[in-house]
Amino acid sequence: MLTKLRVLPVLGIALLVALAAAAVVTTGGGVGAAEPGALTAEDRAEIRDLAGRYSHAIDLGDSALWAEVFTEDGVMEMAAQGYNITGEQLRGLGADREPAAGGGRHIPTTFVIDGAGDEATMRSYVTVVSTADPARIVFQGRYEDRLRRVDGRWRIAHRKILTDWIDSGVAEAVADAP
Repeated sequence: MLTKLRVLPVLGIALLVALAAAAVVTTGGGVGAAEPGALTAEDRAEIRDLAGRYSHAIDLGDSALWAEVFTEDGVMEMAAQGYNITGEQLRGLGADREPAAGGGRHIPTTFVIDGAGDEATMRSYVTVVSTADPARIVFQGRYEDRLRRVDGRWRIAHRKILTDWIDSGVAEAVADAP
């Protein structure tokens, strides 16, 4: 009988915990609950895919893919060089361009994605590697992106490229570009 009396409070506590957990689940509250309009896991996957599409477009000279990466009013800001590339000039960067010199590969990593609804931000690191012989790192920096969903697809509205380090030859080529 004494054993049964000790078990009853434990069962009562377990029942209260279960009821509290059920209340959190049914009301959508609690730790880690999504805010109304918050980005979904699918949104985050599509945004990471956008980072990959940008890299493939610029590395492989894919003008059709490049056209899908930015919004119509998109901006690419190269902070260290003082460039704000917009409109036709921005679209022209992807038009019938040759793949990046030396077979370069843009490798974005370490994504931090925030936002709600059809607006988001993404911060990431980027390393650019020349695949010419000898292969070498030619750029290290960061992207700070403002993103917008347009016609159901995430696009870059504003990309700020922050340079941590750039190869001197690449710096000269970029300085002569726009």
